[in-house]
Amino acid sequence: MHKKTLNHLFAFLVLLLIILSSCDSYKKDKETLRQAESLIFDEPDRTLQLLDSIYYPQDPGKDFYYHYTLVQLLAKYRCNQDLSQDSIIFQLKEYYVNKNDIENMALSTFLAGCVLQNRKQSNGAMSEYKKAEEYSKNLENNYLKGQIQVNIGDLYYKQYLMNEALERYRNAIKIYEESNDYKRIISVYDKLGNAYQIKNTNDDSAQLYYYMALDLAKKHNDNHEIGFIYRNMGTAYLSSGNLDKSYYYNIEALPYSEKDTEKTLIYTNIATIYQIKGNIDSAIIYVNKAVALDKGKSNPFIQRNVSKVLSRIEEANKNYKKALGHDKDYMQYLYKILDDKNQEKIIEVEKKFSFEQMKNENSRLHIKEQNITITCLVLSLVIIILIIIFFWIQAKDKRALNDAEKKAYQMKLLADSYDKEKSSMRNIILDHFNILKKTALIDAYMRDEEKKQGQKILKKVNETVYGKDCFDWDKTFETLNHLYDNMVNKMKVKYPELDESEFKICCLTYAELNNTEISIIMGFKVNTVQAKKYSVRKKLGIHGYGNLIEFFREDMDLKV
Repeated sequence: MHKKTLNHLFAFLVLLLIILSSCDSYKKDKETLRQAESLIFDEPDRTLQLLDSIYYPQDPGKDFYYHYTLVQLLAKYRCNQDLSQDSIIFQLKEYYVNKNDIENMALSTFLAGCVLQNRKQSNGAMSEYKKAEEYSKNLENNYLKGQIQVNIGDLYYKQYLMNEALERYRNAIKIYEESNDYKRIISVYDKLGNAYQIKNTNDDSAQLYYYMALDLAKKHNDNHEIGFIYRNMGTAYLSSGNLDKSYYYNIEALPYSEKDTEKTLIYTNIATIYQIKGNIDSAIIYVNKAVALDKGKSNPFIQRNVSKVLSRIEEANKNYKKALGHDKDYMQYLYKILDDKNQEKIIEVEKKFSFEQMKNENSRLHIKEQNITITCLVLSLVIIILIIIFFWIQAKDKRALNDAEKKAYQMKLLADSYDKEKSSMRNIILDHFNILKKTALIDAYMRDEEKKQGQKILKKVNETVYGKDCFDWDKTFETLNHLYDNMVNKMKVKYPELDESEFKICCLTYAELNNTEISIIMGFKVNTVQAKKYSVRKKLGIHGYGNLIEFFREDMDLKV
């Protein structure tokens, strides 16, 4: 066959493989999206993790990309993340309106309202929620219909339009009762209690709804919800000045509050109650309990609340100078909270900008792939398969020999760098790997008369490097623990999110082995080692190409 013809066919084969690979990738991404969508109500955090595994959601087309984005935004909403920067929702809404896709019209319009509400644009948010309410009338999505009513009620609540808020909350209760969604019913009962508390009616309506929420939570043995309701009641009664009830419900909440942040809120509430009543000694006791829970964490939310209570205590004792100092601390923690929120928004914007750049670059690289027809693929398939077999047989031994020679060369470099006299961790690891013995055996296998037997050479090299006399990880971990302040054990506890290979790579990196050396010991390609280091940085929140050794030393407080 003519050489030029073979080249053309080979190029055509590459294009065919790209298309087939793209089809397979699309099926995989479609299944991932379906799985993510199924978890959105029970595990929204897991939904976001699955969506992050789809690297190019825009590749399969606009329908897939917009559906992906809609699911992502709903998951972010379910995780209580800030949506104020997600302007793409307005593009999605217009797209689904033009398609007259009622279900997605309702959902995208609702999320557009959430974005505007996060931006403090109450009028715009109310307009979007009412449109979403109209779109969803004939849908069976009770979660969406109920949440629309709740969010409209929340907007009225913030405007102190309590009658309107109460009406919307009751509408939500009716909708959630149809699907027996007890968690959301509890949440809305709690909102009803808060609204009546603010309305300050003479009847016991607020307490009635709080107790309805409690009864439902107890019926389902949901301790988390019970604790939340008690804490909310304690805070609500404190805000309204009913100190006795506030104290009672804060005390009731303690056995159901597992997190330190929850207990700290209770302790600061109780301290405030004692301070208002003039019992300063008891107030100080509960402030100290709150501070003890936050020891070493410096949670700005907790410190802000504690500073506020301390300021009031000192003011009651007429220690105005100390009170002013605590007021300054309060403002500093408040600014810290605002700065953290702003930083989160900046990071989110940067991520979106990078994603758009990646999307544009990827689109440019795939322009040439779109003119290939199915007919041409079918007619050429048989010829291409024959050519693949022909070239594969010819190249098989050559590739094997090249791989063996490359591995042998890397092993020689590693052996040359080994110094028996130096007792560094790097040399200890190379000794565990039997680097000198394995290099000598590989040299023996690479005699000229055997070089024609490519597969045999590669097999012998791999058996030598990764055979029965394999790398002693237990001994290496024991040595690392001894030399580096129990580093391996600390790393296992500190970073459970790392998989086995990532953990081993981190240990070898800490011992100052480079990527090539790690690739030989682990049996990976150098690119694989680099990719796994990138994964480690992403999991541990190390920006860019930050130094892993310095990070571990600082984060685990290791002695140098």
